[in-house]
Amino acid sequence: MLFMAALVAVAVYYIVPPSVKTRLGLDLQGGLEVVFTAKTSDGGTPTSDQLDLTISILERRVNGFGVTESVIQRQGADQISVALPGVQDVERALSTIGSTAQLEFYKDDAESRPVSYMESKEAALKELRSQGVSQAEIDKLSEDLNTDKYALVYTKEDPTAEVPQYWFVYTRPPVMTGEAVKSAQAGFGQDGKPNVTIEFTDEGSDTFQQVTRELYRTGLLKNEAQTFAIVLDNEMQSDPMIDYTNSELRNGISGGAEISGGSMTVAESQDLALVLNIGALPVKLEPAYQQQVSATLGRDSLNQALMAGLAGLGLVLLYMLLYYRFLGLVADLALIVYGVLLWGLFNAIPVTLTLPGIAGMILTIGVAADANVVIFERIKEEVRSGKTVRSAVNSGYARGFKTILDANILTILTAAVLFVFGTASPKGFALTLILGVLVSMLTAVLFTRAMLGLLAGFSFFNRPSLMGVRNTQVVPLENTTRSAAGTGATRRAAGATAVAVSGADAGTADAEVAGADDTQPAASAKPKPSSASGRSRASTSRRKKRR
Repeated sequence: MLFMAALVAVAVYYIVPPSVKTRLGLDLQGGLEVVFTAKTSDGGTPTSDQLDLTISILERRVNGFGVTESVIQRQGADQISVALPGVQDVERALSTIGSTAQLEFYKDDAESRPVSYMESKEAALKELRSQGVSQAEIDKLSEDLNTDKYALVYTKEDPTAEVPQYWFVYTRPPVMTGEAVKSAQAGFGQDGKPNVTIEFTDEGSDTFQQVTRELYRTGLLKNEAQTFAIVLDNEMQSDPMIDYTNSELRNGISGGAEISGGSMTVAESQDLALVLNIGALPVKLEPAYQQQVSATLGRDSLNQALMAGLAGLGLVLLYMLLYYRFLGLVADLALIVYGVLLWGLFNAIPVTLTLPGIAGMILTIGVAADANVVIFERIKEEVRSGKTVRSAVNSGYARGFKTILDANILTILTAAVLFVFGTASPKGFALTLILGVLVSMLTAVLFTRAMLGLLAGFSFFNRPSLMGVRNTQVVPLENTTRSAAGTGATRRAAGATAVAVSGADAGTADAEVAGADDTQPAASAKPKPSSASGRSRASTSRRKKRR
């Protein structure tokens, strides 16, 4: 009992306060659910390894985004489902989590940028077509923004600063990619505006130094400052300028780069640093389905689930108390302890509660009650046979627990299969069901049995009526023993009666047998044939006299 008290105390610690320590899923607290379709760079179906790598990167992005109760899983051959509980800024979540994060560096010279500062995509493509590019190349570039030869790049429009959106075309390959990035950190520049500082790998640092040195020398020759573009998923993030008048740059820039912009917010800089640190996705994700669940709807679902759970628990408690009386009282206490332990375990793991998960938890209430019903019926059988309550408790547990164990093992195995092969909702249901069954067995062994054994030691509780057994249903052990011992004597007495009756008159024999039926049921079977034999002999004697 002390051990159970300690477990309950630990469980309460993990429960209080419930609004803080209980993790709720998308359907209970609201948020965003989106299904992405994954495509390779050429528009094909990704491999299984590519999907696994994509899911791993998405999980790291989501964790970095601050969503810890997310569910990310594969759907079919080319889709990934992402559930983000508590997310309200849908646009930011999609751009951060679902972006490919393909970082590229381009030179801003005439060869690297054949099309510049077009105010629309159509105008940029038209200009590219005028340079002799095939229509097939143009069509593919219009749809995917990328081909093997070209990349269609745009700037972010800033209506507040009256900065229009511009379109560019760059030739591939870029001089650098995101593979050269070692780390990225959000911060503030010298002007006090948000920025992202990039640190390159050793190889990337050498390449970046070489590129900036070439731009510096080109600026000296042309007497014009040169720039390069930092592009993330076809959106230009920054176009830093290499000042050819600064002699300190004659050998290029080593160590890293900086992404900054007048319209960049603190959140955008943090999101950009996040995706750069984690790396690019091996595939392109396109939203195929998205649903935003409001917090109000989630709260209503939670309230309905809690009401259903409390109603079910209340009915079970009432039934157990009315039918099993003292045993039912112990069972009710055990169910309350079971509920506290299970909730505390959910918070300690932790388990993200969803509506299917709550359904599984409510179902385990019936499982826990069923375990008590099986054992209690065994105890009542032992009490009816004349045993004391303490002896009946020990015998009832010895006879009933194996049945409970077998049933619960089968339930756990079934739920385990559902957890392994099911999707998000079935997984939540299976997990809560498995944990609930395990806790119910723990409660039945460590609490219910200990409580019954403790209370059975008091004379007040050693009453059959408190077990739900009427006194008339109890067979005293001493009577049972006497009955068993007297079975042989009764049979011998019945045989003697049959012999005595054989020579008697039929009426007398029948009367004696009738009298025997009232007291010795077992002996009434044999006198009747003896009486028939007596009547037969008397009839034979009368025939002889007539002759």
